[in-house]
Amino acid sequence: MADEPEIAPLEAAFPAPPPFWQQFTARNLERVREIEAEAAAKKEKENGEDMDTEEDGEEGGTGARGPGLQAMDLPPELRALIPPQPPADGVYRCFGEVVNLSSTGPTLKETGLEQLYPSPPTSPTAEASDDKDHWTLPHTHHLLKLVRSLLLNYLEYVGILALSPQHFLAKFSDLETLVLNCHSLINLYRPHQARASLIGMMEEQLERKREEVEGVRRAGVRVAEVLEGLGKVEGAEKVGVGEEEGKEEERKRVQRDVWRAMGEELGED
Repeated sequence: MADEPEIAPLEAAFPAPPPFWQQFTARNLERVREIEAEAAAKKEKENGEDMDTEEDGEEGGTGARGPGLQAMDLPPELRALIPPQPPADGVYRCFGEVVNLSSTGPTLKETGLEQLYPSPPTSPTAEASDDKDHWTLPHTHHLLKLVRSLLLNYLEYVGILALSPQHFLAKFSDLETLVLNCHSLINLYRPHQARASLIGMMEEQLERKREEVEGVRRAGVRVAEVLEGLGKVEGAEKVGVGEEEGKEEERKRVQRDVWRAMGEELGED
């Protein structure tokens, strides 16, 4: 027992972050911005000197048209601050798994499942192509039909389990097909949902802009009223003689109105 090696205690549940995180400091970021500015100025100068070559586009134009600052152009302590370029082929590896950026999810037909809702027309004729451009799928209608079929098949599935459980597999496959068709229809509706969300956000921004414009208009009206009152006070000072107390009260009243208007516009009590 005494010869058995001692097991080192676990120091952390997760591995430590890579050491280059220490290079992300405010000073290093500022240095990168300075180097980027110098590189941009140098490219602009080269563009001015090689304008003819740039216009021809036959030689020497890659320096100014290429990507921005490269990591190898920086000192070693600043290279980690430049993000890598996106993969040219759209494929990268993450934790040993290959991920394709340009790929979309497989369709039901590609996975070998039956598609229970219609697809857009695929005829090569001109009329069919026009129909395809204007063709829309009533997602709600077909989704409700699938949900009703799913409920009915579920009741049949329960009956099969109660009477002859050994024959459940066929009905279970039908349930799986219906559920996957529902998921596929919901995924097809995502662009419409994103478009509706974007429209809602833009309408909210438009309403806020209108409120800001209306607030500026009200402030302009108040300022015009205050300036008009100040003009009346100046006129009274020129015309009135021996009315110092009245003019002083009028001046204070106008000042109070000005401060009150400013407080209302600034949201102060």
